[in-house]
Amino acid sequence: DKALLKIVRVHNSGITYLGFVGNYIVTGGLEGYIRFLDPQLRIVAWFEELNGGPVISVSFDPFINERNNATSKNASMISGAAGNTTKIDPTESFSCPNFVVSTANAMIIDVASESFKSTDPDYQRGKLLVQGQDQPIMVVASHPSLPRLAIGGYSGNLHLWEYTTRKVLLLSIFRNLLIHSLAFDPKSLYLAVGFTNGVVKILDANSLEELQSFKPKTPDCITSIVFSHDSQFFATADSEGCVGLYRYTHRAQDPRKPIEWVFVGRYRAHKSAVSGLEFGVVPYGDAPRLMSLGEDKRLVEYNLVDSDIESGLRVRCAHKVTQGAIPTGMLWCQELLLDSKCMPRPRAGGKPTAIDVILMATNEYKLKVHATDMSRQCIKTVLGPTFGGPISKLLMVPARPEANSRCLVYATHERIVGLVKLPLEGNPRSSMGLLAHPLEISSMCVSYDGQYVFTAGGRDHSVSQWAINGDALQVDDGRNVLEHFIEIIEGGRDGAFMKEIIDYFYYAQIRAQGEETTKKRTIEGTIPFTQVSNLMRALGYYPSEKEILQMTYEIYTQYGKPGGNVDDIHINFEAFMRLYVNHRPVFGINKSNIEAAFRALGADPATGLIDRDLLFRMLQERGESLRAEEVDGCLKSLLGDDVSLEMLEDRISAKAFAENLLGFEDYDDANAAPGGVAGDAMEE
Repeated sequence: DKALLKIVRVHNSGITYLGFVGNYIVTGGLEGYIRFLDPQLRIVAWFEELNGGPVISVSFDPFINERNNATSKNASMISGAAGNTTKIDPTESFSCPNFVVSTANAMIIDVASESFKSTDPDYQRGKLLVQGQDQPIMVVASHPSLPRLAIGGYSGNLHLWEYTTRKVLLLSIFRNLLIHSLAFDPKSLYLAVGFTNGVVKILDANSLEELQSFKPKTPDCITSIVFSHDSQFFATADSEGCVGLYRYTHRAQDPRKPIEWVFVGRYRAHKSAVSGLEFGVVPYGDAPRLMSLGEDKRLVEYNLVDSDIESGLRVRCAHKVTQGAIPTGMLWCQELLLDSKCMPRPRAGGKPTAIDVILMATNEYKLKVHATDMSRQCIKTVLGPTFGGPISKLLMVPARPEANSRCLVYATHERIVGLVKLPLEGNPRSSMGLLAHPLEISSMCVSYDGQYVFTAGGRDHSVSQWAINGDALQVDDGRNVLEHFIEIIEGGRDGAFMKEIIDYFYYAQIRAQGEETTKKRTIEGTIPFTQVSNLMRALGYYPSEKEILQMTYEIYTQYGKPGGNVDDIHINFEAFMRLYVNHRPVFGINKSNIEAAFRALGADPATGLIDRDLLFRMLQERGESLRAEEVDGCLKSLLGDDVSLEMLEDRISAKAFAENLLGFEDYDDANAAPGGVAGDAMEE
C-alpha cells in the first residue's frame, strides 16, 4: 500500500517545474524562484534573484564532475543508525552543475550554481542569454541577401537572427508599441516596421537604428508592408481596407532638400480587409506598378506616376475579379506558373506575351491565374490544396541551381504550411501540406536562397524553420494523370458517381451527333466544348455565365486554333475531367448556401420567407439576370408545362424553393455532395 509520508510547502504560488539533478529535487515556481531540496524535502539552496518571471523549465550542464556529484550525495546522506542524520550543513556543501532557466517572459538565463553562495546581486541574477517574445509573434521577414531573419510581435521586441548559427544579432525594443508587420527593402538598406496603432518606422536594416517615423491620422493597424523592386516605393495596407504609399524622394518635393522617405497618400480602396498587396513591374519596362486585392472581391491598381504629395495616392482602375468566392491571398510574379500551352498566345505579328500574372487564392480552395493587363482576364482556374482551410499566404520559392523543379510555398490561416509544384494544373499529387503550428499562422517568409521557409505561430509564441525540397514532391507515380483526378471524385473510379459521369459523357456525344439520327454513330471519345456547360450542370455543378466564359477562354487558349472558333473545339474525357475537378465547388450546394442567398435577396430574417414577386423580380434584374421567357422556360422544365409563375405560393421559404422547385432531395444534408443533383440538366 502507498502512504503519504510528508508534505512541504516549497513555493507560495504554483509549482511550474519539477525535476532532479544528482540527489537533489529541483522545483520552479510562478514567482520565478528555483529551489533545491534533499530527499527529506529540506531546502538546500534557493535562487530568488533571477527576476525573469514564472519558471518554465530548467536545463543542467550534462558534464557533471565526480567531485560535485560526490559532494551532493554526502550532503544529503542519511546514516543508518536509529534515523540520525549527518552533522554536515547541506546549504554549505551545496554543489550542482550550472544550469539554464527559461521563463514565461521569454527569457533564457544562464545561472552559475556558485552564485548561491555569492553576495553579488548581478552574479545572483545570472546572465541573460536571450530576451525572446513573450507575446504573440505576428510577423517574420527574411533578409534579401543574407541568412538573417527579423521577428516581431506584440511584445514590442524586434529580433534580428542569424538563422544558420541560431544567434540573435540585434534586439530593438519598442515601448508601448505592438509590431504587426515587417519588410526589408530589396537593396538591403532599410527595414520597415508597421504597428497596430498605424505608426510606421523606417530602420537601418543592419543596425536597427531608427531613421524615420510616420504617425498616422487614424490609428488603424498596419497589416502588411511591401517594397517595390527598385526600393523607390513601399506601400502599406491597414485593417480598414486602406492602402498607403511612401516614396524615397526629396523632402517636400524640393530638390534642394535631402532625399528621404516621404508619405505620399492613403486611399480607402476596399470595403473589407485587404487580402493581398503587391508591387509588380511594367511589362517590357522597369517602372513599378502597385495592386491590392480585397475580400470585397475588387482588384485595384494605383496610378504611381500621377500620385504625389499634393494629390495623394490615385487609383488607376478597379475590377471585380470573383463573383461568390472571397479572395484570401495574392501573388504577383513574372514566373511561368502554368504550362506554356496554357498561356495566352501573341497576336499574329505581335511580340511574345510577357510572363506577368497574378495568382489569387480563394475561400473555395481555388487558385486563379489572372492577366495583369487591363482585361484582368482569368487565364486558368485550378484546384488548390485542401488541407486545413483556404490558402491565406502564397510565395514563390527562389530558383536554386541544384533544383530540378520550381514550386510555391503556401500557408493556411491555421496550422498548415505546404508546397505546390509548378506548373499549376490542379493535380492533387502536386501539392503537400504539414502541420506547422497548433493555432493560427500569422506570417510566413522564404529565405533569399530558397532553402528555408519560416512561419510564425502567433499565439504559440514560436517561429519554425523548414527546409524546402521541391524535388521530393513526386507527381508521377507511373499511372495516367487522369487517375489522379478520378481519385478525388466521390467514390473513386468504381463509385456510382464516376459511372454517372461516364454515362453523361457518352450521352453528350450522342446529343452532339443528334439523338434521332439514323446514321451510323461513331464514338470518338470527344465532345464539343458547347456541351461542357450542360454536362457540368447534369453533374451537379451549376457554373455562372462568367464562369462559363472563363472556361471558354481557358479551353480556347489551350486547344483552339489561332483565329478559330470555340465551337469547333472538341475535348476528350481527360480534358473534361481536369476542367470539372478544377472548376467545380469543393463542397456542394447545401442548406446554408440557399438560405444565405435568400437573405441576400431580402428574405425576412425571422421567418426566412420572401415575397414571390420580389424573388423573381430580383432574378430578372440583379446579377446575371434572367429574361422573362427564360424564367418561364425554367418553371416549365422544373414543374411541367401547365405551371406558371402565378400558381406558386405568395411567400416562399428557402426549403420550399429547394425541395419543391429545384427538386433537391438532400436539402437538410449540411454536406451535400457536388454531384448530388443531376436531374434532367442534359435535357434542359
